Amino acid sequence: MNRLSLLILFTLPFLAACGEIRKTTTKRAAEEMVFVTAAAERSIARFDFRKLKGKKIWVDDSYLKAYDRGFVISCVHEQVVAAGMKRVKNRQSADIVMEVRSAGLGTYDKHMTIGIPDILKRNPAEDPPNSFDELPVLFELGYTLHQGWGLIQAFAYDRRTGEYVFGSKNAWGRSFRGFLFNDIDEPEGIIEGLKNEAK
Repeated sequence: MNRLSLLILFTLPFLAACGEIRKTTTKRAAEEMVFVTAAAERSIARFDFRKLKGKKIWVDDSYLKAYDRGFVISCVHEQVVAAGMKRVKNRQSADIVMEVRSAGLGTYDKHMTIGIPDILKRNPAEDPPNSFDELPVLFELGYTLHQGWGLIQAFAYDRRTGEYVFGSKNAWGRSFRGFLFNDIDEPEGIIEGLKNEAK
């Protein structure tokens, strides 16, 4: 039996099971949405609201332009209430006005591949290629990292005097999934830890 026959016999079982799989049927993949919302939630969890405890707060979200806007606003409201502030429905009833904005919220994907050229098929020294893409590959090892990054900012001022009261600028939030590790599967424990840091 020649090599071609052996190759055909070996690949037939796999070819029979081959098919096209569509990974997502929505405009945005579920994993992407989880990365973005987790990053936003972790950013907001870093807000230090201790000096605003007991105050009546009105959240001005008119400056917030971001993915999953409703989710981000709800997270801010939750953090406000959890920190001991009283959220009011209109500006006139508030002691403090807090504006919320997004400095950045999205995903970042990184893929790195290391390949070992097959010099038995083509020796680069004898037959120089025009580019690395022309070299046949003997072995290839790749690593993909999916990340969500969020920087939600807020600043507060006294409604009556306009005096600056609070600001949050470097509250970065990050989520990731790599080949072996990720911090998406159990976000609640991480977020609770961040909230405890802010107390």
